[in-house]
Amino acid sequence: MQRSKSTMSERIPGFPGRRRRGVANGERMNKLACEQNPELILIAEDDAGDQALIRRAFDRIGFGKTLAMAANGEEVLDYLLRRESYRSLQGQPLPDMLILDLNMPRMDGLQVLDVMSRDQALRKVPVIVFSTADQQKDIQQSYRQGAWFYLIKPEKASDYARVVEDMKTFWRRNCPRAYTPIDTMTVMGK
Repeated sequence: MQRSKSTMSERIPGFPGRRRRGVANGERMNKLACEQNPELILIAEDDAGDQALIRRAFDRIGFGKTLAMAANGEEVLDYLLRRESYRSLQGQPLPDMLILDLNMPRMDGLQVLDVMSRDQALRKVPVIVFSTADQQKDIQQSYRQGAWFYLIKPEKASDYARVVEDMKTFWRRNCPRAYTPIDTMTVMGK
């Protein structure tokens, strides 16, 4: 007989008010993954200037091995769900992280989060909202819909590297994708 897994919520050190979501007695952290950069980061940003600033900051900090860009919410979902021009990615792993702007054409970031929150596989992709939207209602709604972290875009281009450094710190402290599910009975040796 397999025991049911109870949901837990644990405070994330260094990030007040944030909690790590997981499954009690059913997951463990793979420390090695914390020390490695994410293999693939999908960045959802419609502004070409911001795309260039983000890419430069990621390169400068040395975070993320591969960066993929999506220009709107529909393209993000096409990429994640392997639709349209992304069908060739079928069978490939999902991104290790999604950096999501809220203010995008066709489908905004909150709509993307809504779709992701209702899909079992997409729900596991850690999402960092990176937006100019600084309204408390947008921030709260993002967290309610599954965002792991919320960062407001800096006004100065020179500050982008600092923000990417914050993303890297978040990754290293919390290893969002570094949880390896383990059968509860296996852990107990039965």
